[in-house]
Amino acid sequence: MGIGQWKAERLVRRASEPGGEPQLARLARRAAARGPELALVVAVAVRKEHRAHPLRAWSRDRVVRVWARNRDPVLRAVIRKHGLLADDGRARWTAAALHDRLLDEWADGAERAMPALLTDADEDVRAGARHACEGAAEPVLGALWQSLGGVRGEGRGALVDALLRNPRTLGRATLAHAWQGWLDEPVPGLWAFLREIGREAPGSDSSTARHLSRLALGTAPPDELCRGALDDRTPEHVRQLVIRTCADRGLVPDDPVERAACLLVTGRYEEYRAADPDGALLAAAYAGGSAGLRSRMRSAVAAAGELDLVRVLVATTPPRAMSVRERGFLAGRLAAEEAWPELWRLARDLPPAEALAALRPVAGWCPPGLSREAFDRLLRMPPDRIRAALSTLDLRSPLRPALGLAVVEQCALSPDGTRLAVAGRRSPAGPSVLIEYALPEGEVVASYTSAGRAEQWRTLLHTGDAVIAIVGFPGGSLVRYAGGERACLIDPPRKEGHVRDEICAVALAPGGALVATSFRHLHVFAPPHDGARHTLSFGALGLAEVWGFAMDVEPETGLVAVGGWTPAVLDVQAGTVVARGEDIRDRAEGVAFTSRSRLVTSGISGTLTGWRLDGGALRPEVSRTYGQGGPGLASLPAHGRVWAKSGGVYADAETLRETEPPNGSRPDPRWVWSTPSGARFVVADLDRIEVHGTYRDAAARLLDRPLADAVPDDLARADALLGSGRYSGDAAELLALLRIFLDERYGADVALGPAISPGTDTDIALGQGA
Repeated sequence: MGIGQWKAERLVRRASEPGGEPQLARLARRAAARGPELALVVAVAVRKEHRAHPLRAWSRDRVVRVWARNRDPVLRAVIRKHGLLADDGRARWTAAALHDRLLDEWADGAERAMPALLTDADEDVRAGARHACEGAAEPVLGALWQSLGGVRGEGRGALVDALLRNPRTLGRATLAHAWQGWLDEPVPGLWAFLREIGREAPGSDSSTARHLSRLALGTAPPDELCRGALDDRTPEHVRQLVIRTCADRGLVPDDPVERAACLLVTGRYEEYRAADPDGALLAAAYAGGSAGLRSRMRSAVAAAGELDLVRVLVATTPPRAMSVRERGFLAGRLAAEEAWPELWRLARDLPPAEALAALRPVAGWCPPGLSREAFDRLLRMPPDRIRAALSTLDLRSPLRPALGLAVVEQCALSPDGTRLAVAGRRSPAGPSVLIEYALPEGEVVASYTSAGRAEQWRTLLHTGDAVIAIVGFPGGSLVRYAGGERACLIDPPRKEGHVRDEICAVALAPGGALVATSFRHLHVFAPPHDGARHTLSFGALGLAEVWGFAMDVEPETGLVAVGGWTPAVLDVQAGTVVARGEDIRDRAEGVAFTSRSRLVTSGISGTLTGWRLDGGALRPEVSRTYGQGGPGLASLPAHGRVWAKSGGVYADAETLRETEPPNGSRPDPRWVWSTPSGARFVVADLDRIEVHGTYRDAAARLLDRPLADAVPDDLARADALLGSGRYSGDAAELLALLRIFLDERYGADVALGPAISPGTDTDIALGQGA
């Protein structure tokens, strides 16, 4: 017997003795490395003389797990011969599929392993998984269809293909899962299957899945089908079916403007020309359309080959009302037709960088009122140099505004990060002050001094136009601060013998609405935030024990998440509960969306839990504990992170594993506040803050602004920046080109200086205050 074999036998013997847990863990590692220990483990697992061995059950489980990881053919043969299974997990389902016993061994959670089994490298495993899908009955069949929602890539196609071979009729709940799977992501064959069934997705008439299934099948009323063809919320694969249905049936909306848009985007160009010969209806539809509809209309205009329609859009839609993509589309179409006068009229209203790029194709033409030398200079700088020059004008992060405060208590950034509200004290024992700053300069815009204990700022929110504060502690009234004035939006009444229903949290919703929560109610304040509100009762929604301090709004969809013992997601406009989670042992005292379909809660005991919106359910995906608990939670979607006050950690938004701070920010802030996108955020210490994110200096902001918004004083600003000595190379050339545009616009003679040569990497050195 070799020394290795002797050591292996000794390890097995010691692992089987009482108190041998450390040796057992070591044996597991050695077996996984396929040393002599593995042979002993196999022997204990399968030989008859070892039936009573203390490690018999452990060994049978371990052999399967080692094979599932390394796919050793000898172990495979042993597992097949003796019918071995692991105790649980992916290894158990892999072995069950190998034995073609998946349905016999089925347990909750097996459906999540199915995509991997259907694409496994082992042919017998794949065959066993396919056989299980084809032979499954309820409730296993429903679980398999439901699991489709979390599957992507090759496994998704394999799972659908296997399920489509199952001959059983789908029950109501299973059909809903099948529809949801197709709506989330179309898979070849699934639409044909649903169309053959011909049944709409089960659910109420207000259900999104039911509505979209009616559109896809063409069973919705004609006006609903026409709206579906134009609605941004209609998934593209559903829209294509709706467009085909509308065209085949000749459906059009009753409204003339909507009719013109519908005819155009559904490709019925001859009917469109007859309905809108002068393009006026198209111009109205485009001006009032959503971003998605405008994009589809641009594609349709390009497909129709109608330059006159492009000219209508240029003439009726100000460039400032267009997106960058829209302006680029129009400039490209005009350049392709060599419509130089129209292109110049468009370009002179664009931001300078876009204007220079749009004018590059011009040849053999010069606008009246501008010398050939000046115009040629506008055409000379290529786009890559323009982009490089603009990128040098970013200020170095972070910004460190001079607050003059001894204690920082609360902060809030406006959605675009250009305004900052800070509440604190100039001395530890002094009154609280609320100061609003303009960024990146750090100039004070407005300042308020607390009226004493009656005015304690617990939470701040900046809308971009005003500061919204929860005044009181721990909750209280909702007050709007703007222009040096205070306006109370809601002051919950004090009823004798009742707990005051104080405002606990406030957040900004899409469109500028405010959402505020208490323990019993949710209030929605529409712009201009004058106190008028719509109120929902949590009790009426079937939600009990909502923790009012835990609330967040998803910045794109407007869905509202609330915490408590049962976290939930609400559609405020519809006044309904979209999804609710299971009861949890660690009350959610903080909640934050990390994406459209995911959110994170922080528990009273320090547990971070990641949740996923799955149909009408809020499903927990991952959970980790940091610190002793606390409500502070900030989401930074742009960086894929969340920050938790409990433990003071940054965690990955999906795995919740602790990770490094974003942007090289300090690892141990007292607080973190963020814009909705997370692109800009504040980290605070006791008496100072840092603002992280990209900010532009004075020259960059002048160059970023559309020329249509320029004023005569901008000439003096450009001259002052050029004369400051802080800019050279291409950055200085851009300022000189801006001056040509400004001189042309205001009728001054263009005095050309020499063209400025490209600079080196060291030509521009911006200080923090630039």
